[in-house]
Amino acid sequence: MKIAKADGKDIAQVFFSFDSLPKYSQKIGNKRIDILLEKTRRAEEFQLFATDDRIIRVVPTTRNDMTIVSFFFRYQPQKVQLDTSSDGKLVLEILLGNRYSRSYQDLSERLKGLTVVEEEKIDYSNPLLSSPYAYNWKSFIQLYEPPINISVPIEYTTPPFPAIALIPPGLEKNSELLPAEMLQTAALGDWNTLVPLFLDLLKAPNGLENQKMIALTYGEVLLRAGDYEGAFKQLYLLKEKYPDEHIGIIAKYLLILLDAKFRDPYLADYNFREMEQLITPDHPLAPYLLLSRVETALATKQFEQARLLLNRDDIAFPGNTQKIRELRQGDYYNGTAQLVKAYVSYVLLKDSTLLHAHPYSQNGYCNTIYLQKKFEQAASCYRELAPRVSDTAALGLISYRTSMAELHFQGGNTIISGFARVADAFPDTEAGSRAAIKQTDLKFLYNTNWGKQAADQYNQIAATSVLRPTVAEASFKEAIVWSLIGQKGKAIELLTDFLRNFRISDIRDSALALLIDLLPGEIERLIKEGKNMEALVLAKQNRELFQNNWISLQLLAQIAEAYQKVGIYSEAQRVYLYLLEMSDVDKREQYFLPLVRAAFEQGEYSLVEDFGSQYNYNYGQGNDNLAILLLRIKALIATSRFDEAGALLPSPLPENTELQLLAADIYFHDLNYASSREVLERLNDRKIPLPIDAQFRLAESKYQLADYPGAATLFTALVDSKTIGQQSLFRLAQIERKQGNEENALKLFRKIVDKGTDDLWKQYAQKEIEYSELNSSIEKMTNP
Repeated sequence: MKIAKADGKDIAQVFFSFDSLPKYSQKIGNKRIDILLEKTRRAEEFQLFATDDRIIRVVPTTRNDMTIVSFFFRYQPQKVQLDTSSDGKLVLEILLGNRYSRSYQDLSERLKGLTVVEEEKIDYSNPLLSSPYAYNWKSFIQLYEPPINISVPIEYTTPPFPAIALIPPGLEKNSELLPAEMLQTAALGDWNTLVPLFLDLLKAPNGLENQKMIALTYGEVLLRAGDYEGAFKQLYLLKEKYPDEHIGIIAKYLLILLDAKFRDPYLADYNFREMEQLITPDHPLAPYLLLSRVETALATKQFEQARLLLNRDDIAFPGNTQKIRELRQGDYYNGTAQLVKAYVSYVLLKDSTLLHAHPYSQNGYCNTIYLQKKFEQAASCYRELAPRVSDTAALGLISYRTSMAELHFQGGNTIISGFARVADAFPDTEAGSRAAIKQTDLKFLYNTNWGKQAADQYNQIAATSVLRPTVAEASFKEAIVWSLIGQKGKAIELLTDFLRNFRISDIRDSALALLIDLLPGEIERLIKEGKNMEALVLAKQNRELFQNNWISLQLLAQIAEAYQKVGIYSEAQRVYLYLLEMSDVDKREQYFLPLVRAAFEQGEYSLVEDFGSQYNYNYGQGNDNLAILLLRIKALIATSRFDEAGALLPSPLPENTELQLLAADIYFHDLNYASSREVLERLNDRKIPLPIDAQFRLAESKYQLADYPGAATLFTALVDSKTIGQQSLFRLAQIERKQGNEENALKLFRKIVDKGTDDLWKQYAQKEIEYSELNSSIEKMTNP
């Protein structure tokens, strides 16, 4: 095995030569690299290369048949790569570290929480890609329909009248206790007429058992007549007095049913569950108790419980109860949003009187046919339902849904007045707010010049609405309208407020998508108009969108450039580092130059060196190689590291004026006046005007090289300079003296003393005058 090294500006390459390539591996520590070579021995003529201030020590050791070559570094290497070459050599390539090489890692460490995965070609988490309204936001106003819930109370199933027909052993024969005319009145549902008749019947002598049945039936009549207090007293007394008899059990059931209808379905659900322990599956009351349990479960939205009860197969459902069970099955499907199953269940019953006799179920049926887009049928269904509903909030939503159905088959321009009527008839309700929103939607859609008025109307609805969903919808539509009429800044402001105020909303993702759509254009507009600080504030307010990689990285580059323009260089560096982390490998090169420039302008010259060496290592022939080299040299000069700056100078120097001026500066500070003069004269020959400091360095270089005539010409041109004029005049005096013109030299020195404004050069000139006078006195004394 043999070993050799080749050095570059930032890179060291170590070459291992073998008779045949062995198995190899590496171990990397902070400032140490071990190369492990199996079944390898050093050649007799093996010699180590000379160490330097970067690779400070190389130690080869042999253990059994393995040779280990250990490299020790003054500074931790930035990158290490071990590979084989085409000619069978093992090549260790090292991007060397320096005293600042931790700075890049430290700055990156401070960005924890910002680093994300590589940019995907299609990011399906991006709301702008998943929103059905993206790039056609007017369609949201036209097509969006908020989910609504029309709450109609459930009608609890009661056993056929009279309930005493469920009491064994007589069952239906028990009905014979009631006069025929009373049964006929009951068949007509005229319960109030029956109340006094039962009072008279109770006064007649009937025997104790019959009297108990008549009393129970009286309580049932009061229940059906809606007399809660009277029914409660009657049924409670029977339940308490005959708890273990059929009379008491039926009374208890009717009492719980009374609570379900008029008080608390949750309490009734609990009591029905307890009562089930008293009723066997073959008891005549069992199917009615099961239906009551299903209905309280639906009323309290305990849909899983309703499902389990409906699936029971141990109870027979006589007569009409089977149809009611099927109806409740449809109600369960509707409540759990299994809309196709609900629709089928309802359709199978739609020709029976049962569906239309139950407003709760008819409401579900109307909902399913509306969502099946059978809008004419839905409108007819809701119109039939409305007279059966007394609750104002539910009635308002039924009217709103009716108008929505009509909108789909009549056309928007003819239905605007319908929504206006709903808004006027149901103020301060969900229906009123939604109708007002839809009325505004239609006016805007059918009048393109009504944008400002529509935005104001949405704003008013959002300010007065009583429900958060309607506030959210109106607020978002206001933002859409502002964006459509060109007020994108206003729209972004509203969207930012929306996303802050509505953390949970079914339209939040759409609002986020619109913000993602608008933000790049608005930021670009602000940057183009020179409003960099406003653009930066806007970007920072929405930084999560950048962190989620939902906005093009190119916009981040513009934001970083805006940071540089306003002098916030540290933030510019953060953004460029973020871009380096996020970008695909083949797109990273473009961000190095602005990153290095930002570090330079911030005065963080150590980072300039670090980032610059990173670029040179990764993109040795990159497009920005020269520009980054210039910044690296400037950074080294700024910290008076002229030797290191000189080491970076390419040879020969390229025809780049800025680089040649820097090279002349470096040569000058290294007292290499000949090279400094050569470079600057070459620029002069190309008719390139030199900056005043370069003119002075050329004059000084000629002076130091004893080219006094040439130096005098240049210094003469500089005597009027405010910065180096007196220094140039001083040099002219010295040139006169060197050329034997002492009298002319003294005149120039006195001019500096008499008219100069720089105290330092006045002192120097005064000393030169005193020195001349002293020499003159000595000469007179020695030559009287």
